[in-house]
Amino acid sequence: MYKTVLALGIVSLTASPGCGSNGSDIAGKAIVTIKGETLTLDTGNDGRRVVNEDDDWGTFCGVDNGAQRVLLMHPSRYARFEWIRVSAIPDDINVYARLDGDEYDAVCHVTHTITSEEPYEADFSVEPCGLKRVFDDAPARLESAFFHVTSCEDDGPGG
Repeated sequence: MYKTVLALGIVSLTASPGCGSNGSDIAGKAIVTIKGETLTLDTGNDGRRVVNEDDDWGTFCGVDNGAQRVLLMHPSRYARFEWIRVSAIPDDINVYARLDGDEYDAVCHVTHTITSEEPYEADFSVEPCGLKRVFDDAPARLESAFFHVTSCEDDGPGG
């Protein structure tokens, strides 16, 4: 039940590009494997092109219970890899993704490094890990994910 409510909350935050966006400038790339296929979410130039909501991408960076989080949503609502959200929360569900119309989540090892305080910049990377579909635990695999945030709505520690 908790996972279903959590998934519904994430979906409402990320229902359409621009919705839930705060204009954060993000570059990144994430690769998942699902049912033997590889799906990629890439802002361009192998994850080095910086995008924001002005590029029709859904972007978000902020503080969630004292931990930084980043969201990147594909500009096409028909994308098979629709969005990914990564939080720098250790030992708790911290990676969420929408793949083929379903939500997946996992506890993954996330590295988060603040590279500049003013303007706020940060790097996120996620080690490979298994994802589970929220409603029935069907597997998918996050092969890699990295993000460079060049503009973030940072409320500081504690949110």
